[in-house]
Amino acid sequence: MAAKAKRSGMPEVESVWLDLPEGAAVFPWLNEPDTKYNPSGDYKTGVRVNGQIAAATVRELERIRDEYFAKIPSDVQGDYRTCPVANAELDDSGVETGSVIFNAKLHAKGENKTTGETWDQSPRLWDCDGKRVALTDSPIWSNSKLLLRVEARPYAMAPDKKRQVPGLVGVSLRLRDVLIVDLVTGGGGSSPFAQRDGYRRPASDGDTGAGEQTPF
Repeated sequence: MAAKAKRSGMPEVESVWLDLPEGAAVFPWLNEPDTKYNPSGDYKTGVRVNGQIAAATVRELERIRDEYFAKIPSDVQGDYRTCPVANAELDDSGVETGSVIFNAKLHAKGENKTTGETWDQSPRLWDCDGKRVALTDSPIWSNSKLLLRVEARPYAMAPDKKRQVPGLVGVSLRLRDVLIVDLVTGGGGSSPFAQRDGYRRPASDGDTGAGEQTPF
């Protein structure tokens, strides 16, 4: 797989924070990181959203992608192609269902290449009262209803000219906050989400995020 382009003259990356439409979780890894493809681990989930409801968010992500693409120097812009910002959901016969899936991810660990300092991070989980939910509180399974706050970042994957593979320009969604609207399960800072009807974690001693206030 081609590496992310970091060549001289490429546009500066600017993040945009946004809330994805409420949707059903698809293969969530939110209580612990998935280490199958990245030994350091990734927190991640997809959210399935009706296509009509998702349309405005798709347009916003395409705007972010296309504005970044337009800033690529003209002498190399022809080496790149844009890629979709969300995936059309397909049924078992390969037919589109009318829903789209947004995929968000957050690396669990990393290293500052300049200082060598390592760091850990995880998405913040919230219930509908605006209270923090510990990663170990409630296993989040597929089809849980979630609202995601993400950091949308345009990226460019460098072309592989030897193999005649064009570079790709798209938008990655860094998973920052998760509001659990309706939990499906088998057994610090301020919440970015307003209080609403829906999932509330059970009260316990030593509550995570006790005393924090929702900013909305």
